[in-house]
Amino acid sequence: MNFIRPFLILLACLVPAISYAQDKDILELTLEELMDIEVTSVAKAPTRLLDTPAAVFVITQEDIRHSGANSIPGLLKMVPGLDVVQLDTNRWAVSARGFNGQFANKLLVMIDGRSIYTPIFSGTFWDMQDLVLAEIDRIEVILGPGAALWGANAVNGIINIITMPVEKTLGSKLTAWGGTEQRAGVSAMFGREISDYNSLRITAKASSRDDSQLNGSGADDDSSMGRLGFRWDFNGDRITGRTTGSFYHGREGTNFDRVGIEDDYHEFFNDDTDSTEGSLMTRWSGPLGSDATLSFQMNYSQTVRKEAFYDASVQVLDNEFQVIQPIGQDHT
Repeated sequence: MNFIRPFLILLACLVPAISYAQDKDILELTLEELMDIEVTSVAKAPTRLLDTPAAVFVITQEDIRHSGANSIPGLLKMVPGLDVVQLDTNRWAVSARGFNGQFANKLLVMIDGRSIYTPIFSGTFWDMQDLVLAEIDRIEVILGPGAALWGANAVNGIINIITMPVEKTLGSKLTAWGGTEQRAGVSAMFGREISDYNSLRITAKASSRDDSQLNGSGADDDSSMGRLGFRWDFNGDRITGRTTGSFYHGREGTNFDRVGIEDDYHEFFNDDTDSTEGSLMTRWSGPLGSDATLSFQMNYSQTVRKEAFYDASVQVLDNEFQVIQPIGQDHT
């Protein structure tokens, strides 16, 4: 087993270098080109970054490759004004404008417009959002309230993780990594055109993390997790649509500190956390009349999470209709 870790480290260094050589360096972009970056989370419609009336930070795919991170919270560390804290090997606390903690609930987090909010504590289980980073097109972070447009949870900010269209990820890509804390991991992505209008991408990821150190010894918070996902895109002459799905399962060692009010009761113990989640989302849009656009989105998810203090099973079904209708004419 000793030869596997150096091999994984070498492979993890070579794969990003090969893929990076195919793209344009973001440092070569002009200021005008940077301002032309398109975001969708501010107005629920494509908008130039220059024209957005909000504080927006965009993490591009090139930023992701250069970061060296292998998790979503690890990427969010580069966002100014966002509080990101790693509590142990698996747990993260992410928030904006203070009020941070593992169960922070004032930040709306989405993947391709699908809210990953959990009713268990009205927040996000960051350890379960283990996407293949190579399929992410960009991460849009909006600091400030957005509840008027997005509703619940968008109190102090919005994070929208947007994956690439399948046509941008045709072919195969394999990434592997290894180390002391991140013991070993591998991710794979395969995209293919099925017909003129249809394309499909399949992703898979598995990783294992070593436990952190507590007072010179292991904290028993090691973990192992795996994820399978797919995305199907339909690009017709008038109607476009996509369907995505994923299945996640993970086991994590978790430390708990139980304190009682009476008799100065205090107990520190360790227990495993088992998490399983499946999700399915479909979104379709097309013209409505001469200048309006109608879009429909439906998503379903089921989460089962077992920890020391609770055993929860949650099902969420969400439907959304949106009509974009220009009013008046543009002024020149």
